[in-house]
Amino acid sequence: MFWFDRFKCKGGGNRLKQENQPAKKASGGGVKPLPIVITVIAVIALAVLVVVLVRGHKPADTLTPLQSAEPIPVSADAKLSTPVGDLVLPQELAAVCRIEDVSADGQYAVRVSAPVGTDDVLLFVLSVGENGSGYALGSAPDASGAQTAIWLDIHEIPKDAAWTADEYAHINALQSFVNDLIEQINHLEGFQGGAG
Repeated sequence: MFWFDRFKCKGGGNRLKQENQPAKKASGGGVKPLPIVITVIAVIALAVLVVVLVRGHKPADTLTPLQSAEPIPVSADAKLSTPVGDLVLPQELAAVCRIEDVSADGQYAVRVSAPVGTDDVLLFVLSVGENGSGYALGSAPDASGAQTAIWLDIHEIPKDAAWTADEYAHINALQSFVNDLIEQINHLEGFQGGAG
């Protein structure tokens, strides 16, 4: 299961069937333009939504470069301390990933990557604060009790021509462990879903 399996839209099947129905004719024998315009707008809106969910909100190359980040040691119990609580990394991810502090301007952020051959591949960036990017997962209280936004910046990993099929499947499996972190975030004390 890839990370974006959580973001699939539900209940949209019947809308597409409506497009294949014959157009209703006006009493004068012509086709009513309003239903056609509404259908076209709905199809365009659906296409834009799919592109945003699959590709994220900004290209991966606009993220902070790896060379400016400092590695964060992963504790023996694989805990990652954030301003809103501790998250436990799945052992499979903690064993191979590189976690870097990319915090700036009061925004806590960690970048999680993993190796594929000689490449260091970005899996996701988790950030806490009002100026995050990507998907707003919700908010949770920080140490002072203030509700603080939690963000996940994640993108589909494009297959590099140099990678084998097994390497590509492995990096996607590692990225899918973000679902474990999302589940933990949903259970943080005082967590509120949505944009916070």
